[in-house]
Amino acid sequence: MRGPLVRIRTSRVRPGKLGVVIICSRKVDKRATRRNLLRRRVREIIRKDTKGRITSGPLVIEILQEARDSSYKSLRKDILHVLHLS
Repeated sequence: MRGPLVRIRTSRVRPGKLGVVIICSRKVDKRATRRNLLRRRVREIIRKDTKGRITSGPLVIEILQEARDSSYKSLRKDILHVLHLS
């Protein structure tokens, strides 16, 4: 599943375990502080807005280059839309 800012898929490594893996490569931004900010935002969105509503295996969320200058609000909207929770 892909939106303009993130790509989300389920991992086949541990299909029975729930969890989230967030990938933000150097292609997104060369500065680690900005990549970490994006990871923290995604982690917070998942924590606050999906409480118990994710039932399919571990999620892999890949942050795309287009998300580099996006706001928290637009990132949240895209993630919830891709997860079909909005």
